[in-house]
Amino acid sequence: MSPPRQGRSGGVSREEPPAASVDPQDLLWRLQRYGWILVLPVVACLCVATIVARRTVPIYQAFLVVSVDTPADMSPAMRAYAPGAAAGGGPRERIAIVDGKIHNQSFLRAVAERQGMDKDPALLARAKSATKLTPGITPEEYALRLAVGQLWTKISVGQGRGTAIQISVKDANAEEARDLAATIGDALLQQSLQSTLEKVQARGEFSKDQVVVLEERVRQAEDALRTFQESHLHMRITAGISSEAGLQLAQGLRRATEDELAQLRLRILAGNEEWRTLAGGAVMPSLSSTRATDLGAQLTKLEESATMAQLGGRSAQTGEGDALLGRITATRQGLFFEFDRLAQEAGGDLSTEARNTAAGVALDRSVLRSLQARKDRLASAVTTFLSGVQRAPRDEIELQKLQDNVTSARNLLTTMRNESVSSGLSEAMATSQVGPRLQILEPPLLPLTPTSMGASATYAVALFLGLVIDAAIVFAGERLAAVVRTVEQAEAEYGLKVVGVVPRIDTRPKPGGYLRVHWPKFAILAVLLVSALVVVYDEVVSPHPTKSGQVER
Repeated sequence: MSPPRQGRSGGVSREEPPAASVDPQDLLWRLQRYGWILVLPVVACLCVATIVARRTVPIYQAFLVVSVDTPADMSPAMRAYAPGAAAGGGPRERIAIVDGKIHNQSFLRAVAERQGMDKDPALLARAKSATKLTPGITPEEYALRLAVGQLWTKISVGQGRGTAIQISVKDANAEEARDLAATIGDALLQQSLQSTLEKVQARGEFSKDQVVVLEERVRQAEDALRTFQESHLHMRITAGISSEAGLQLAQGLRRATEDELAQLRLRILAGNEEWRTLAGGAVMPSLSSTRATDLGAQLTKLEESATMAQLGGRSAQTGEGDALLGRITATRQGLFFEFDRLAQEAGGDLSTEARNTAAGVALDRSVLRSLQARKDRLASAVTTFLSGVQRAPRDEIELQKLQDNVTSARNLLTTMRNESVSSGLSEAMATSQVGPRLQILEPPLLPLTPTSMGASATYAVALFLGLVIDAAIVFAGERLAAVVRTVEQAEAEYGLKVVGVVPRIDTRPKPGGYLRVHWPKFAILAVLLVSALVVVYDEVVSPHPTKSGQVER
């Protein structure tokens, strides 16, 4: 190897030597330098091609051409509601129909039983050995599953000429490929006829089932409409405001309540000042009891009820408002007596005036909370009414939508009932029109030549692959080798003047041991020996190649 490429300044030179024309003598010398290394890939590829060509089983392919017709079997009224049920479709849809019928476990099991594949001695032997480790399954069932797995990979469905569909069957035996294709055609015809009869009977049952489903749909649509109407009515009742006059009344009551709240807050502040005057720096006692809490909650509910009675107009008509006001006054008096009792029982050296002041402040705070709840209830009623006014157009649209759903469901139910009646009248005609009708256009013929690649093509590919590997070896060796080949290249690489040149002596032995120098020859002999052993094994031990290695499903 040559040392790293450096210029006169000591840095690494990145300049490549100028491109020169290809010298045949230099090219031949380079190929001769690799020698047997270039022979090894070619020999190895040819040996592998020989083994593959001897072990490859020729595959024959038989073709079955069928056509599928899918006419519609729906009344005009039914097609408007079920456009997807109309038959037809492009080539992909027809291919999908046939492929779905063929690549089906039930269909392939029937084909395997017709062909007697579940009685094949080879499959039964494999099944018996496998069921020893898999309890719960019989050898016959296991062999049938193996046969289904083999058929799954042998059959393919594609586009034929025009609108026809081509079914391809591959097998190592030409006659078996033809017979299997013929069996598939017969099974498809029988399945199509059976499916037609089933659909004729199922049409009436489908209509009856859909009538039950649509009746439930109508019930759900009607329930949704009724629920919406009831919720809308409940919202109006709970809001308490149903008109513009009610809105003005609620706003007036809210302003009056705010005035009362402001007066109560001033009274509480005055009471606090009076307490500080009478009690000095003492802390005002917290007057609370279970009875006081219950009376405060009762007062809050009475204030809200009186507010709703006023908004609903029941106060003037039935006298309910006066009765509620009387109960509110009585509850406030009860609260005062309770707070006065608690103030008198409070500990500490407090005067009677101070205790009365504490009771009055506690009462004002309880009344303040009830009035605040009354104000919040009025604000909620106003907000609900205003949002209902804003939501009115959207509610009308939703109501119209629910009504349309009810109408649509009822119309569809009527149509399906008519379809159920008409299905009984058209059952005789439907026998020749319902579902896909399959027809065999071209029966399968005996394939004459295999579709797999022949031995000559295999050898050609192997030779080409060997030459490609040789070219890769030479390219990699020349690109990675750090060798100075000419005087000019040496002077350009090192930046020095070459004084003399020592000639290369080809007769001297190469450095290293004998095995290290001649390893390509030994590798070629080893490849030839292994290939010969494989060929002898195929001829003596296993002369007849089997069709094993099928995909098992």
